[in-house]
Amino acid sequence: MAEEEVKKIFDRTKENPPLSIYLDPKDQWLRDRLTEYPEVSEQMDMLFKDMTSGKFDKTGDWYKAIAKVKSDNPKG
Repeated sequence: MAEEEVKKIFDRTKENPPLSIYLDPKDQWLRDRLTEYPEVSEQMDMLFKDMTSGKFDKTGDWYKAIAKVKSDNPKG
């Protein structure tokens, strides 16, 4: 894979969300979600902190962050 193609895959923008080469243009809701989800490393940190504080339900920061992205970008 060429370096430019790798950069395209990891360039997180509305025009080019992660894995945009695999997405159907009609799935705009999915493209929007992919650009708005927190980075994986940030999500892992949220999960760790939620687990440490015993928040395995809808009160956890990870759940709230993911739920907001899904709510803001409903399936088409």
